[in-house]
Amino acid sequence: MGVLMAKLSKEELRKRTLNLLSEQATMTIATSGGPSPWAAPVYYVNIGYDIYFFSSPNSRHILESQTSKQAAVAVYAESRKWKEIRGVQISGTIQPLSPGRESAKAVAAYEKKFSFIREFFQGGQALDLKAFTEKFDVSFYRFTPDKIYYLDNRVDFSFRAEVPIIRSGPQHSPTG
Repeated sequence: MGVLMAKLSKEELRKRTLNLLSEQATMTIATSGGPSPWAAPVYYVNIGYDIYFFSSPNSRHILESQTSKQAAVAVYAESRKWKEIRGVQISGTIQPLSPGRESAKAVAAYEKKFSFIREFFQGGQALDLKAFTEKFDVSFYRFTPDKIYYLDNRVDFSFRAEVPIIRSGPQHSPTG
């Protein structure tokens, strides 16, 4: 932490992290559990630090994350200059979600962020968790961080600081 940590307050780290998560659309999920590590890009939406995404329950990253009970995520802004590199590195867990208040809120946020998904549904059809999972043969997941690092070369070359995770409201149930 040291000198570089002093360049951004804890509040500024949180703000920049949440802004970056909201601005981007794709994250890379990394897992390990087979003969070699694995990484997979997926669309996501975040609500606070919790990250929601759809994926096949039979995909390698889901199977490995459920077996190992751990995963990592990277989200970063596209950049063509090393002085503009910024992103987050996050470790945590992936849990499948079932229908309920949390999943309804997250699916609505997903639909808002990715409005093009309406093209896959007939006019007037409800765009809820059941419709998504049946149409695409996927499940809905929540990635819950246990450690977050914010990186930003605009602050200083190789700037990296741990982001304090503050959760509001009740803790998650295993299936949401």
